Order: sequence, then structure tokens, then C-alpha cells
Amino acid sequence: MAEAKKKPPQRRKFNALERPERFTNIIARELRSRIESRELLPNDRLPSEHALAAEFEVSRPVVREAISQLKYDGVVETRPGSGAFVADLSQRTAFRITSECFEKRSELVKILELQGTVGSDAARLAALNRSERQHARMQKALKLMNEALEKGPHGIRQWLDAEYQLYVEIAQASGNSFFVEFLGIINNRIKMKLEIAALNNVRVAEFTHAVLAEHVAVVAKIEQQDAEGAANKARVHFTNASARTSARGDLRD
Repeated sequence: MAEAKKKPPQRRKFNALERPERFTNIIARELRSRIESRELLPNDRLPSEHALAAEFEVSRPVVREAISQLKYDGVVETRPGSGAFVADLSQRTAFRITSECFEKRSELVKILELQGTVGSDAARLAALNRSERQHARMQKALKLMNEALEKGPHGIRQWLDAEYQLYVEIAQASGNSFFVEFLGIINNRIKMKLEIAALNNVRVAEFTHAVLAEHVAVVAKIEQQDAEGAANKARVHFTNASARTSARGDLRD
């Protein structure tokens, strides 16, 4: 009788190992903290690369990359031959959202408050000015969000994209091009640099039928051409989103 083949031993499954945070991000966050606490004031010169490398016990290229990150975010500016200086935020000529905004509870709530102000005003005007075609595109975005929910975790990216599109359609229907431009700045910034953080926020706090119902309520008021009702429903959604974010346990304060 042939000897039965032995089954190969099952390999133990391990949870995915969490990657340690990059030194670049740690240094950038520490310098940002010193600026926000006003330990470093606008136009103050940052310590030299050599001094920072010694303080954080890293190489100078790591420090250089951290400063480049802060420069990209508009927090510091470099002056040829003089070094890096704290930027005067009152003189900014561009609107920026940094990665810190998606790591700190208070900053993420501020973004949602800003979106709520713009979103509610856009919804008010959209209710008065929308065309049937624009309303149909809003409905299409809602349908995509519902389909995303049915896909479960695999639908999170579809949800995020459809939610972006919904509020772009509302902004376009408002007839105010500045609403469209503002939302474009936010959305493009997130897609370029912060999409993973945004997807995580959807996964943790926003990916539910209850949240979809909030969006449906906004579009329903726009369909009815109820301007104040549309503004109120949009405001309710972003207020609730802020509350859900505040309740998250995985964010720093």
C-alpha cells in the first residue's frame, strides 16, 4: 500500500509589519512644531544642516530632505548663500495642505470646517442654478458611492473619487468658478501627496451607508431647488464628518 503523502506544514501567518517612520518626517515634524509654538519666529534662520544633523544624529542629506519638505509646504524658505528661514505665512501667495493636516486631529478638523463653509455655500447656489444635466451627474456620483459600499474594502478608492466628483459637480452647478478652483486645489493636493492618508480617513470614518445618506440629502435639496435646505444639509454632513474625525483614536491631537 502506497504511503500517504504528508501534507506540508502550514506556515504561520504574520500580520504585516508596520514600517518605522522615516527620519525625514520626524525631523520635519519637529521643526514644524518649533515654528508653530513660536520657538522659531517668521524670518528666523533655521540651525545649519550640520547642527541639525548632529542634534538628530542623522546624515546631512536626511536633514536636507526634511527642509525641502518644509519648503515645499511653504513653512520655510531658502535664501541663496544664507540658509533656510522660517517663512512669513502672512505673505503666502498659494494655499497649501500639508501631510501634517492628515496626521493631527485638530488640523484635519480645520480642513473639514473649511470644506463645510465652501460646500454649504456652493450647495446653496447649486440649488438655484443647477441644470438637469448637472443634477444627473450628481446622481451618477451618488450611484458610484453606493456601488463602492457594495464592494466593501475594495471600493474605498472608488468612494473617495466619487465623493470628490460629487462636490466638484455641486461647485460647478453653483456658477461660481472660485468654488471649483478652490476644491480643485484641495483635491489635487490630496491626490498628489496625501492620497493614502485620505483613503485611510475614508476607511476609518466615512465609508458607511449613514454617510452616503448625508450626501443623498444634499443632492435631494439641490434637486428640489431648496437653497437653504441644501446649504443646511451640506453643513450637517461636514459637521458630522468633523465629529467623526474627532472621535478617531488613531490620530495625534
